[in-house]
Order: sequence, then C-alpha cells, then structure tokens
Amino acid sequence: MPAVFVGRHHELVELRAGLEDAVTGRGRFFLVVGEAGIGKTRLVEELAREAAARGHLVLWGRCWESEGAPPYWPWIQVIRAYLRTARSEGPPRVAGGAGAPYLAQLVPELGGLDSPAPSAPPQSEHARFYLFDAVATFLGSRPDRTPLVLVFDDLQWADTPSLLLLQFLVHELRDTAMLVVATYREMEARQSPHVADILGALARDGRHLPLRGFGDEEVALFIEGKTGRSASAALVRAVHHETEGNPFFVDEIVHLLVSEGTLEPRDTSIPPRLPVPEGVREAIRRRLAPLPAPCRDALTLASVVGREFGLGALQRACGLGADALLEVLRPALGREILVRDPRTAGRYRFAHALIRETIYEQLDAAERARLHGRIGEVLEALHEMDPTPHLATLAHHFLEAVPAGGAEKAITYSTRAARYAEASLAYEDAAVLFERALEVLAEGRPADARERCELLLARGGAQWKAGDGHGARETFRQAAEIARRVGDPALLARSALGFAGEGSRLLWVRSGVVDQPRIELLEEALHRLGDGDPGLRARLLARLAINLYWDPQAARVLALSEEALTLARQLGDPGQLAAALRARLIALWRPETAEERLAIADEIVSLGQRTGDRELSLLGHRFRIVGFLEFGDVVAADREIEAWAQIAGELRQPLYLTDLAMWRATRAIMDGRFADGEEQAKRAVELGQREHDAQPIMRYEIQTFVLHFHQGRLDQHLGRSQPRADAPAPMLVRCFRAFWWSEMDRKAEAQLELSALAKEGFPLPHDGAWVVSMGLLSAVAAELNDRASAAQLYDLLVPYAGRIGIAAAGLACSGSVSYHLGLLASTLGRVADAIRH
Repeated sequence: MPAVFVGRHHELVELRAGLEDAVTGRGRFFLVVGEAGIGKTRLVEELAREAAARGHLVLWGRCWESEGAPPYWPWIQVIRAYLRTARSEGPPRVAGGAGAPYLAQLVPELGGLDSPAPSAPPQSEHARFYLFDAVATFLGSRPDRTPLVLVFDDLQWADTPSLLLLQFLVHELRDTAMLVVATYREMEARQSPHVADILGALARDGRHLPLRGFGDEEVALFIEGKTGRSASAALVRAVHHETEGNPFFVDEIVHLLVSEGTLEPRDTSIPPRLPVPEGVREAIRRRLAPLPAPCRDALTLASVVGREFGLGALQRACGLGADALLEVLRPALGREILVRDPRTAGRYRFAHALIRETIYEQLDAAERARLHGRIGEVLEALHEMDPTPHLATLAHHFLEAVPAGGAEKAITYSTRAARYAEASLAYEDAAVLFERALEVLAEGRPADARERCELLLARGGAQWKAGDGHGARETFRQAAEIARRVGDPALLARSALGFAGEGSRLLWVRSGVVDQPRIELLEEALHRLGDGDPGLRARLLARLAINLYWDPQAARVLALSEEALTLARQLGDPGQLAAALRARLIALWRPETAEERLAIADEIVSLGQRTGDRELSLLGHRFRIVGFLEFGDVVAADREIEAWAQIAGELRQPLYLTDLAMWRATRAIMDGRFADGEEQAKRAVELGQREHDAQPIMRYEIQTFVLHFHQGRLDQHLGRSQPRADAPAPMLVRCFRAFWWSEMDRKAEAQLELSALAKEGFPLPHDGAWVVSMGLLSAVAAELNDRASAAQLYDLLVPYAGRIGIAAAGLACSGSVSYHLGLLASTLGRVADAIRH
C-alpha cells in the first residue's frame, strides 16, 4: 500500500513557492529537518511527484546511513540519474574548463561523452573548487532551461566533501532554474561537529522547514487513509499519546493493530491498550516476528550491508540462488519491510532507515563483527576485477570485522580507500580513513614503525588539503619523531616538508612570522639528509628559504633558494623546477632584485605554458604585473592583467578573480579613475568573501585608504582603522602609523615614531614592503620638516630613483620613489635636486 500524505500542507505550499521561483530562474534552497520517522522524505516525495508531473527533472541523492559509501556518493547518484535522463534527449556534454577532468574522474561514465576532459586531471591546489564549479555548471547547463529539482535525503549521514559541494551549489543558485531540497535529522547531525557546522551555514543560506508530529485530527486522517476505515476518537487519542504524532511510529502501530485484529475494539468508549510496550523499535520487532526464520536471517545480513543492497551480494552471503533468495524475501516485501529500488534492477532497500537500524542493533558485538567480515569477503570476491569504486565499502566492512580477526585487510583496504578518496578530492574522508588504518595498525602491529610513519605522512597531507593546518602539523610532528627513532633521513625530510607547510595552499608564510619550530625541523632534516637525495634536498632548501624570508638573514635566504634552483635545474623535473622557482621568487622579493624577479617570472610563465599548467603560468603573470608596476611600465602591466583575466575567466577560481579585481582597482586609482577604483575594490571584497586566503577586508581597507587619501577624504577612516600607539607592530605598520598621525595633524605622535625609527637608523628589512614603508616615512619627514630624518631617508632611497612603491602583490601604489626624493630634497633646501626628482 502506498504511503499516505497527510498534514504537511503548509510546508508543501512553501516548497511549491520555491518551485515557482525556480521556474522563473530564481533558484531556492530548503532544509527539511525533524526526527526519524517524522515524514521528511514523504513530504519531499510529494513535492517531487508534483514537480515530475509538471515536466520538471527531479534527481535524488540518498546518503548512506553507515560508513562505506564512496566519496561524494549522493552527488554521484544525482549525476548518474541526470545522465540517464539527458541521454534520451541527445548526448550531454561535460562542462568545459578546469573542472572537466575532475568531474569525469568522479563519474567515469562521463569519460565517454563528447568532452574536452583529458584522461587524468592535472595536479592543482584548487582542484576541489574546479570540481565543485564543474558540477554546478554541468547541472545548470540544461539547454531547454527546464527547472531542475535536486533532493538530498538524510544529510546527517553525508560525508563532509558532499556537504561542502552542496554549500558551494547553494551559493551559485541565484539566477538558476533550480530548486534544491535537503532533509536531515537534527539530533544525529549534532553528533558530528563538522556536519553540524556546515548544516548550520546551509540553514542560513536557505529556508529552514522544521517538521513536528501530527495532531489528533491528522492521526485520524492518516489511519483512515492507511486502512480505509475511520478510527474511534479513543483509539486516535491513544495512538497520538503513544507516538507523539510521529507518522512512522503511527504507521508501525497501525500495522500491528491490523495484523493482530485489534484496530477497533468492541467498546469504543474505552481507550484501547496498544501493543507497543517499549516504543516503536519494539513495534518494529513485533512486526518482524511473524516472518519465517530464513527471511529474518536474510534481513539480518542485508542490514549489515546497509540501507540499500544488491541481490548479487546478498545471494552470496546467504548461499542462495537468485530465485530462492527472492522467495525467501517475499514476506518482507509483502509487509512493506523491504521495497524495490525503481531506478536499478536487482536492488532493494529497507522501507525506512529505522527498520534497518532496529534489525542491525539486535546483533551482539561478536556476531556483528563476524557478519561484517563475511559481507566484506563476499564484496571482495564480487568486485575482484574492479575494486576501486568499492574501496570505501570494503574498508568499512573489514574495519568493523577487526574484533573477529582480519586486521591486515582492514589496514589494506582503509589505506587504499583513503588514497582513492584523496584522489577524488574528498580530503576529509581520506584523513579519517588513514586514521582508522593507524588505529588498527597500533593494535595489530605496533612495532611496524615505518608503515606507521608512512600512514602519518599520508594523513597529514590529506589534513593540509582539507584545511586542517593545526591537525596536519601535529600529524607531521608525530611522523618526524618516528623518522628520528628509526634513523631514516628521507622519512624525516618528508615529515619536515609537511610540517613546514609544503602541502598548504599558501604560497608564502604569514607576514612577519618566523616559525622557529618549522625552521629547526627543516634544518635538522637537511643536515641528516646530506647529499643523499637531490630531489628531497632541493625541496627542503626551497621550503627553508620561504620560511626564513622574514628572518633578518637575507643573504642566507638568497643562497638557499639559489642552491635549490641549481639542484632543480640539474634534476630536469618540471615539478621540482616549478617549486624552486617559486621559492626563488619569494627570496628575491626585495627592492634591489627587481630585474632578476622579472626574469624568473618570465621563466615561470614559459614553464607553465610548456607543461600546460595554467596555474603556474598565472604565478608568473602575477610577478610580471608587480614587476612592471614597480618600474612604472603601466602599458606592460595592463597587458599582463588582461592575460591574467583571460586565464582566470576560464578557471573561475575566486582567488584569481579577486586578484583581478584588486589590480583593476589599483590601476584605476593610479589613473585617477576613482569611481572605477572604488567599484573594483568592492568587487574584490565580494569575490574574496568566498576565498579565506584572500583577506578581502584587509585589502579593501588599504585600497579605500589610498583612494580617500587622493580624494582628501581620510577623515572617513577615523574610528575605523586608527592605529594604536601602544600596540607592538612590524615595521610597515609603524611607518603607516607615523604617516596616519601626520596626515591627521597629530604631529607630536608622528614625530615620536619618526624619531624612534631615525635613532635606530631606519632599520627596515629589505623586503617587499621596504619601498612603500620608506615612501610613507619620507612624506612624514617632509610634513614635519624633520631635516635630520630627511637626510637619512634621502641617502637610503636615492639608489631606487625612478621606481614605484607597490604594496604587497599589487594591492596599492604609494607613488614614485622620485616624488618622495623630491619631497626630501625640498625639505633639505636642495631646490635643484628637488626639481630634478
């Protein structure tokens, strides 16, 4: 008998309104939340039925209620269903661009389509963005603009990468013909902090629809719809009291009442005694009790497989043929304990997750472990020819089977599944699977230190990619301890590289930060490695140079980066060369090495073009833009900005688009096109909100400060970014502080800061901020008519006459060095020099 739809009309009206918005191209997102059995899925099924009847495309992604699903499983279901529908309308295409190969890797069926995707996706620190963008583009690319309804059921069981992809899609819904509806159980979701955090963010981005239990009237309508008979008021009240109106619980009790012939007692004035002494799980157990023993045994094995299962796996586990197994399962199908999957022949599912959970929870720990091992062996044999898509499932079953023996398979499959998850860009899943392998290894083979170290290195890499920098650092620290203990220089080198952030998405280290533990571990690894492995040595040298950038030993940083580059050139490996060139560029970020930086930037662009690595080419274009701006060659800089715009437009990565808007704002302000500059600065903030490394608010503050300075509107920054006199600060901040005070007519404070720096001989480090900092101090010395400071500053700045002060990677222009030299010369009374400058 089909499920009865009762009592959710208000919520259904809201969902219908969302569907109407999608029809007009205004995408909407709804989160339907409530306890198990409350009717979340039934509500969405009713919406899906109506949408399909109107000709809309409805796609479902169901989350697996236990571990073992492949990464992005609900999305794989959605894309495969989309393909099945799209093929009837002609061959679909994978969306082009940087994400195409990642999407084709996620769903191999896409590889056979007319697609520009290469056979293997390129290495990229932004790979996950490209995948997410490709999924959103692919699903939104229906040529007929028919509204698309996506349903994600039971999000409390979703893997973190799937939730992050959903969060990405929800941000892209504006101006799309798409309605996205997701369901989840709130209590279970709270048990996982990661899931709870993402679901909380999703709730803020969409409409939250909490479901509550039925009232008496709705319970009466439900019973009548289910049985075709009206129930007495006493029975309705009793059912409502026992179930608190939970529709699934009501359904279970009605099943029992019908089967036991007690739906309607003779005396309707007396409240009936309901056959549910211990709640709904007892009701489910009593519903299962009349089933023949072979059927109950088969259901027990099926519950170990999961909510959904294929007949092939269950046949082998039960030792039955297909026809015999179907005969065994017939009573469960007749009682609506099992239902056929209408989408896939030979697949079945428990009618409700609570039924499966009740059966599974009846197993004691030893029997549960034994049956997981049995199912694992069945699946291992079944997928022997192509185990890769099933590695997570195999890992789950063998990990659960560890108490019954078989630790080796648990370690093997969890490690393989972790590597597959990482290759699929499911970094969080990979980190968890590596951790599970480590736990089993610690119990089964605690003396195998080298394998433990390898697993720690793998887990640390996955944590870096997942954005868990703190966790990754601790994991690599543990790996380094083991590497020292076993005396393996290569393992120590790899641990040190991970600890020092080689896997991080940040090219640099945080401004002004000298991380001594990183430096000490890198130096120790270099010492122990010696000349044994040139590739590892080149990587250690490059990473040490980057981490020492903010250290006063500039000569050492240059020497380390030069040695790394020499080694990389000798090795002839493009990846090694790219890493060394990056480190060399950072080491050279100093005013006296601008010409060499431009040459390195040219080489990086060429290397990127030669290897087809567009992100590497962009790095070269970045340093070209900054270099040309430093030399005042705005024509060349504008050409590079447009080259960046072309590649960034194809890659669509928010960080690259944020940088583009930032440079366009800088150039507009330099040209005096202030309205354009303000518009582009705002666009950079909007784009940067999606990219945590972009620091959009800081960038916007600096760009609007420069804009308002040129417009004579610095008073607008009062109360917003005033520097504190008592706050310890790096040199650039001290210089900005003095400049601010001088512009705000707080001359005593400005003089105090300038005099303190002059007394120290203006000990500013010769880093990327030096020219800008000196320009700020020159303006202060001129404003205060401080001739002694002006004389010192003039001598320091004069070698760089003709250069331009460019903040950070093109964030702002502080003016030409010659202009500031003119100010200083005028302060010193050297009129001829002032005019010349």
